[in-house]
Amino acid sequence: MLKIRFEMPAQKWILWRYGHGRLADTWILTHVATGIAGGWLGLITGWRPAVFLSLAIFVYFVYELWEAYIGIVEDVENALADVAAGALGTALVLWLDKVFNFDFASAVVLFVISTVVALALLLIGYRVYLGRVVRKEVVRIYPDWDSPSGRAKIIKDQILFFGLSLSGTFVPIFAVAFGATAGWLWAILSTGSIFLLRAQVK
Repeated sequence: MLKIRFEMPAQKWILWRYGHGRLADTWILTHVATGIAGGWLGLITGWRPAVFLSLAIFVYFVYELWEAYIGIVEDVENALADVAAGALGTALVLWLDKVFNFDFASAVVLFVISTVVALALLLIGYRVYLGRVVRKEVVRIYPDWDSPSGRAKIIKDQILFFGLSLSGTFVPIFAVAFGATAGWLWAILSTGSIFLLRAQVK
């Protein structure tokens, strides 16, 4: 079992600034913007929407995993919400393309604009966040692997994170390959199995 540790749950479900809310904080805007930029990239490259969306979701999970590895991640619910926000941004662009059928030049221009916005939000966020780190306002509390309750928390978080990363990545492909009903069925069954497995950890 990898010792990737997410933080203990934040006190507030939603934090209206750059910080760590349990479910969402201002960082979520950056993830949506990044997802939108990713959606335009998908149109430019010409990948099938379902395949690209699955790849994008996988990349968003890998980014959150990288954050966890270097020690700047939030709790697991927030990390999963960030992935969902990125996926929402990408799915929104792919849906808009079905409605408006953007040409290549328009997609390129919108990709550049959305990338600049995403990078600006990212730089603002890290400037604020790192400033708080320097002032020692950021306090990260991790579960302790050496204590039974801490180890259980780490294992539960990993089951939830890696399980949902695996199941969520394949939902778009399942929906296109076997129909929307199959996609929803896969999402419900896989998610239910993950939560059932997670509940077995004492």
